[in-house]
Amino acid sequence: ATLFPWLIGRLIAGETVVVNALADLPPEAAAERAAFTIQKVLSFVLVPLAARHRPLGCLGFDMYTAARIWPEETVRLLRAAGEAFATLIARRATEDALIRSERLAAVGTLTSGVAHEFNNVHTVILGHLELLSEQPALPPASRDSVVRALRAARRASGVTRNLLAFSHVGASDRQPLRLADVARET
Repeated sequence: ATLFPWLIGRLIAGETVVVNALADLPPEAAAERAAFTIQKVLSFVLVPLAARHRPLGCLGFDMYTAARIWPEETVRLLRAAGEAFATLIARRATEDALIRSERLAAVGTLTSGVAHEFNNVHTVILGHLELLSEQPALPPASRDSVVRALRAARRASGVTRNLLAFSHVGASDRQPLRLADVARET
């Protein structure tokens, strides 16, 4: 934008820029005149490309051999080509967004299915650990192992909740995490 400030301003405003000779450029387009002189461009047309009033770029046509008068019919044709090109770009972007959305939905469905299956298995494990931890005759070393397994199983419940929240099936229950507690438990 800093190399061609005058041109960029016109294109963002949606204007087609027709320059039949560099001498036709206004004084505020001195940077453009200098750059085109170095490139040996003698005349040019720039057509803005926009979709839904959002600038995408421009189509440029220039002459190196001679200054050229760009007839209005030619400029109209170039504008039509620019509009068609911008429509294709916008349609492609919309299609790409739709494909990404469908893929994300498929990942969410897969995640939900895996989380539900994991939850079924996990519920059985957690239930048996709870029952085992309540046994009065459990030796202390075994009780310590069961308590650690219960903590790990409860953390796994959090993973399941997060997976379900990701897939938009379950409710998210975000809470601050104290890393020291997690390290201690681990």
